[in-house]
Amino acid sequence: MKTLQELADEGILFKDHESELIKQQIVSTIKDAAQKKNVGRGLVHVIPLREGSTLDWDKADKDSLLVRKIGEGANSRLTHESYTKIQSTPEKYGGTVKITQEMIEDSNFPLIDRQLKQAGREMAKTEDTIIFNSWADATTGFPSNADNAFNSNGTELGIIDVTNAMQVIEDADYEPSNYVINPKQINELRQIDTFVEADKVGDRRTFQNGFVGKIFGIDAVKSTILAADTAYVIDKEEAGMLVIRRPLTITKFNDPIQDLVGASFTQRMSARTIESTAGVKVTVQ
Repeated sequence: MKTLQELADEGILFKDHESELIKQQIVSTIKDAAQKKNVGRGLVHVIPLREGSTLDWDKADKDSLLVRKIGEGANSRLTHESYTKIQSTPEKYGGTVKITQEMIEDSNFPLIDRQLKQAGREMAKTEDTIIFNSWADATTGFPSNADNAFNSNGTELGIIDVTNAMQVIEDADYEPSNYVINPKQINELRQIDTFVEADKVGDRRTFQNGFVGKIFGIDAVKSTILAADTAYVIDKEEAGMLVIRRPLTITKFNDPIQDLVGASFTQRMSARTIESTAGVKVTVQ
């Protein structure tokens, strides 16, 4: 997949003929804001869909390939591997930023830059929402397995909830890699003595993408998009995927009739759980 900058350089992102400097500023502003706000993209596989409208994938079922003892000189053959069809159809998301010339003239703030950053943040939040919704899906997400969705043992998220979730994933032969928690549950964990060192992170990811710290050696990531009283423990190598048919695309335009400038931004994407036993949803009662 080409980067936004490569597409901008080729003129693909833009329909008019403004200068390269303006192109770069618009793309950079929205892209940088999106990356700083985005959490979910770092927790799933990002799959570019280069043609067609739907990703079709025959996924080999876990533990379906049998290994048998083979006698000397005997044939080695494939032994009963079953598959499940996975489909994911990207949908279009987007919006438009419009700023009148009067707003620009009368404001002491760089309004266009501010609005573009907000557009990038909102698109990143939309990505996260789509990813988290795929994890919560009752048919294909973690709750589709009874053991992979449970209520907390108390009114706050506690150590026993964290370790129970880890065990469910480990029992399925996966490795828990991340906790994904909203600020309310992060606050509850911070007050547990066991995690007192979590506030001494010393990691620049804290300021970039919601990284909070390590709990039992596993990265804890904070997201304000995740609903309060909800937490996930996942193996990010198996938990899910984000399918991108069209990357974040920005088109700048001028509207002389309304005397304003603007930029429209769109993205076509969808999310899907890969292995529903590679993550656990914990609901705090």
